[in-house]
Amino acid sequence: MQYHASKNWGGARNFASRSSDYLTYEQCLKVEAAVEQSINRGVALNRFVTINWSLMGLPPKQGAVATMRFFKLATDWAKTQQQSIHWAYIREANANGLNHHVHILIHIPDIISKKFFTLSKQWIAITANRKYQRRTILTRSIGARVESYSQNYKSYVANLKTVVNNYLFKGASKEAVQGLELKLWARGGLIYGKRCGHSLSLSNSQKKRTKVT
Repeated sequence: MQYHASKNWGGARNFASRSSDYLTYEQCLKVEAAVEQSINRGVALNRFVTINWSLMGLPPKQGAVATMRFFKLATDWAKTQQQSIHWAYIREANANGLNHHVHILIHIPDIISKKFFTLSKQWIAITANRKYQRRTILTRSIGARVESYSQNYKSYVANLKTVVNNYLFKGASKEAVQGLELKLWARGGLIYGKRCGHSLSLSNSQKKRTKVT
């Protein structure tokens, strides 16, 4: 079966005319709340995935739409398997916008995990409209094993915090670094379009900050 992404996928928030150089404190709190929601709703984010759109030859201003197209293809396929995926993501790049990539924390049900990563290369190729390039997508489990969230919860949460703070939030503003008491900081780089987000399934209407415990 072939999967096709709509050329109209994206939305106003993905306009390439919108750019940023770092994550704001508010954006960090929203991502943090989405991660918290994944645990509360029993869909723990069990994989850490990175997609480097530059390796696929996509210019920086196409990164936001490409990311949303990938999620659309992945979500639609999961539905055909009577399953659902859930995610939170951060986009980064160099100071000039090159080497743009996306870090994704994602929940993939074990029953579709193997097939998901086999097809993910196809979805990336469709999105970029070119042959998949080696090492464009990299993935690892959260915790020692992908089952850590159910078999060794304490280890899972510790590793999840490390990934969020040291990878997703490393390009945060100095205000966010101070407010979240982050130990690492680096420039997030020039990003066009939406810099971060999460699946609607992890939306949280609460305005107060919640912590992963």
